[in-house]
Amino acid sequence: MTDSRSANSDAIDRFFENRKDVIFYFSLVLYVILSLLSFDAKLSIGADDASYIVRANRLVSEGIFPTFQGPLYPIFLSPFVAVFGIKINLLKLLSLILGTGFLSLFYLSLRNRINALILSLTTVLIAVNSHLIHYSSQTYNEIFHLFIQLLFLYFFFQLVHKLGDSDTIIKRDWKQWILIAFLSLLTVLSKNIGLALVLAVPFYFLFQKKFISSGIYLGLTGLFYLTFRFIRDLIWAVESPFERQGQVFLYKDPYNFSKGKEDVFGFLNRLYENSHIYLSKNFMKIMNIRDAEVTSRVEIITYIIIVLFVFALFRAFKSNKVMLFICLYTAFTLGISFIILQTRWDSDRLIILMVPFMILILIYAFHELLNVFKKRYLGMAVYALITLLVFSNVQNSLSKVDILSMKKNLRGERYHGYTTDWVNYLKMSEWVSENLPEDQYVAVRKQTMSIIFSGGRDFFSIARVPSNDADTLLNRLKERGVTHVVMATLRRNPKEKTEYTINTVRRYLSIIEQKYPGTFYKVHQIGGSEPAQLFKIRYR
Repeated sequence: MTDSRSANSDAIDRFFENRKDVIFYFSLVLYVILSLLSFDAKLSIGADDASYIVRANRLVSEGIFPTFQGPLYPIFLSPFVAVFGIKINLLKLLSLILGTGFLSLFYLSLRNRINALILSLTTVLIAVNSHLIHYSSQTYNEIFHLFIQLLFLYFFFQLVHKLGDSDTIIKRDWKQWILIAFLSLLTVLSKNIGLALVLAVPFYFLFQKKFISSGIYLGLTGLFYLTFRFIRDLIWAVESPFERQGQVFLYKDPYNFSKGKEDVFGFLNRLYENSHIYLSKNFMKIMNIRDAEVTSRVEIITYIIIVLFVFALFRAFKSNKVMLFICLYTAFTLGISFIILQTRWDSDRLIILMVPFMILILIYAFHELLNVFKKRYLGMAVYALITLLVFSNVQNSLSKVDILSMKKNLRGERYHGYTTDWVNYLKMSEWVSENLPEDQYVAVRKQTMSIIFSGGRDFFSIARVPSNDADTLLNRLKERGVTHVVMATLRRNPKEKTEYTINTVRRYLSIIEQKYPGTFYKVHQIGGSEPAQLFKIRYR
């Protein structure tokens, strides 16, 4: 039976080895087709995708350097905004191009470095995953960051292969080291969590007792970052892209700083809670194993995934340096994310960057388990499960295709596809631009969406309630010259209309109104159901 299992395994491996390129091209075509069919031509109500566009436009029109959420993506978008203006569909098409680049680099980075069966199954699963396909038509920076990550890995694995078991000599490898350090900087600048890469690389070298390589990498990467800081501060003199966002993570509630900062036990609790939230719930939903509407966690799933990860790390340490690095990098990224993220975020977007690597690690772990136990029926069960996952993900991707809405959005029907609450809010932003003089400054909850739908007019953002003191809140508006406030009824759950709404602006105004009645009076309203209301501020 063992010989039969080995013979079958060898035959399967040879089959995929001989056809891996064909499978990759098929996966790439499938990814492009599914991405085009499900192309979302409207901006996401998450608003972060609008934020990147606004920062790119401010860099072009006002020379303001983007600092929040990683500056590299707005910098990448800025030449296109400078030449073509804010053309949403063009910017979204760039994400699709970056997606094809990411998938291609993923395959090329690992081709001939890991088992062809593992690589082929992983590539197909990535290509048909509806969540990754979703980001191929969004202006979030997830696909851009994935592309930068894989660009780094492509050249990094070349260097690892060249080094072999030896350490490095800088005279011989200096071009590769400079490129690796530069791409590390780009990874960090594209998303702050890219710092995990800067930690994973030297740890990987130290793991193999390559002390010189570890030191060279840290030295060159640090030199590139200091050079970037010097040039940026010389021209713009702005805060570090890590300082502003990093401060938010220190607080218990990112929207209410008055609750105070997190302590050590709080961060440990985040690690525990987020592990279950993202591994047993969000990752399972991304893989279409659990229903998209589930809210419960299944802790045993978390423990199974962790055990499989540890097993994959152990096997990779013994036999595959490429998989060893991917395991370490994934562990660093997920670990840091789970510690710093407040549990209230609970979004699949926050681990989507690691999903391709998580898929790869799990398939690798299953493949190695089959090599250990050498049971034919186990192999058949695993491959059958992966095949079902592929078809399930294709079906899920196709179920989200809405050709009619895509056509209407592409024809210029900019409000089609939004729910009533958002239509009223966006129309109010447009009304403000058309009816209020430029010297009137309006505060809103979703600033960047208002900027884009108003044609570029600036708005003041009320994203949180920074104090419970009425005078502090009122003075904050007065000092910034705010004359009006839009209070909308944006749904807390976007999929259904309930009594629960995003009430940040309402809470902000109610604290002031309670102490100073009559401070706000309504001057315009759009919509009877889920209305957007414009209030003028009467300062005393």
